[in-house]
Amino acid sequence: MTGQTSPTRRAGLWKAKRVFFVTPQVLEKDIQSGICLVKYLVCLVIDEAHRALGNYSYCTAVRELMVAPVQLRILALTATPGSKQQSIQNIIDNLHISTLEYRNESDHDVSPYVHNRNVELIEVAMGQDAIEINNVLLEVIRPFVIRLCAVGVLQNRDLQTMMKKYLGSIH
Repeated sequence: MTGQTSPTRRAGLWKAKRVFFVTPQVLEKDIQSGICLVKYLVCLVIDEAHRALGNYSYCTAVRELMVAPVQLRILALTATPGSKQQSIQNIIDNLHISTLEYRNESDHDVSPYVHNRNVELIEVAMGQDAIEINNVLLEVIRPFVIRLCAVGVLQNRDLQTMMKKYLGSIH
């Protein structure tokens, strides 16, 4: 069910059906409005669980379910959990995850489905427009770099090197 399905129709579906595919926003709104009969929920599968940060609908829906008198199992899935430990911990906390399983492309149950990749890096010279934009950016940040160097925050005054290091390969 999506937001395109009217609340009245969704209320009927919540009463008549047993398995649902819903957007996080619909789940959140239907739990809050009471049309989702939470007492009958037994399993919630959350796809794209890496989005469960802050007040995203997954977080709000799970918080609502945690205060309801319901025995519920939650399975959260993501292919991209994040790269920072604190972000991953926030997702674990927000979704009340008690067991974490991690798989990568070399695991025996994943590797049969991973295809070989050949990566070829092709460097392309920047066009004149990009060079001019780069030069404008360098001039904009120059006074800030000078100040940061003066107070010891930055050690390197070479703007080209610094921009490559901190902003990616803009050169």
